[in-house]
Amino acid sequence: MNSKKLQTLSQVIFLALFLILLSRGLIQIWVTLFVLSMVGALFLGRFYCGWICPIQTLMRLPEWLREKSGGRALKVPSLLNRPGTRVAALGIFFALFAFSMVTGRRLPVLPALVVAGVALTLFFPASLWHRHLCPYGTLLSLSGKHSRRGLTIIQEDCISCGACRDVCPAEAIITDGASYRIDQANCLLCMRCTRACPSGCIQYS
Repeated sequence: MNSKKLQTLSQVIFLALFLILLSRGLIQIWVTLFVLSMVGALFLGRFYCGWICPIQTLMRLPEWLREKSGGRALKVPSLLNRPGTRVAALGIFFALFAFSMVTGRRLPVLPALVVAGVALTLFFPASLWHRHLCPYGTLLSLSGKHSRRGLTIIQEDCISCGACRDVCPAEAIITDGASYRIDQANCLLCMRCTRACPSGCIQYS
């Protein structure tokens, strides 16, 4: 089984698990899985985003529909395209979580995040969600930044074609002149860059 099929299988399995836990009111199990993934990101990178996250899995559908229809995503509003947006989104997330803990009222935070991620991707590039609005992504970026492993570009083999940058849903490919590198904090390990690279110079190492 190649990596793409293995990744798809992983995404389908975890999406099914997420829906089962959600329907049975056992979402705390999923939260535990996320916390473990956050610790694991220190060693393996943000594998949760690329291989487990149900939001990322479902976001592929609107991306695919837009690609097939030949439509173009709207430009991200300048108000949202700021570092403070990420902090504000995380703050709202923690505030809702604290409210739920204090009052004992169960708020549909996770389902709301799923709907928001998918709905926004119908109109805007996926990077809006991944880089600015997803609270889980913000938390994972903190540990992913210090990961011991991740996708790297072998500079001597890179032909600077930009194919990796074009397919990255998180805008994690950084250019410095003709040189390309991957921002580990924002890399989702979705593996799209490795599949798009014509010279095969992007490796997980």
